[in-house]
Amino acid sequence: MEGISFQDVAVHPITLGIFIGLLVGKPIGICLCSWLALRFFKAELPFGMTWRHIIGVSFLGGIGFTISFFISGLSFATPENLEYAKLGILSSSILAGTVGYFILVYSDIQPLDKRS
Repeated sequence: MEGISFQDVAVHPITLGIFIGLLVGKPIGICLCSWLALRFFKAELPFGMTWRHIIGVSFLGGIGFTISFFISGLSFATPENLEYAKLGILSSSILAGTVGYFILVYSDIQPLDKRS
């Protein structure tokens, strides 16, 4: 009996599709919808908020545990495909959370008492 290597699982189309969808698709979608709201619906960014904050929070939106696991459980009939999906969800959620965290930590947030 032959085992499956981590490298084979990491480059499987299901794993890559979910990974790219959560890590790239979510931030692009959130930023695009924010831009559309600002452009066409006369919305405004809150005081002190910049596009860097929107981008950081959009990466945090790529953390997709609960619904992603639920949809994967409904979508994939075989346990092997479900494992590919779980790896894509977990790895992209960890990376998206880390990227979002660092973007927000290193953005120019002003304390409330320094705002004028």
